[in-house]
Amino acid sequence: MKQLGAVVATNYVYLNPVTTIIFAWLILSEQITVYFLLGTALILIGMYLADQAKPQ
Repeated sequence: MKQLGAVVATNYVYLNPVTTIIFAWLILSEQITVYFLLGTALILIGMYLADQAKPQ
């Protein structure tokens, strides 16, 4: 965390639902619905925007 910083390290926590969806699809053969895709897109867009907002 010292090298990445708190904001960057915290952003990786938001990837947990995305990886859960992928592994549920691969291992449990769960159906990928439009809500899963929409949620994943919103998470990734939010992470991108948060990364762009940090001071350089």
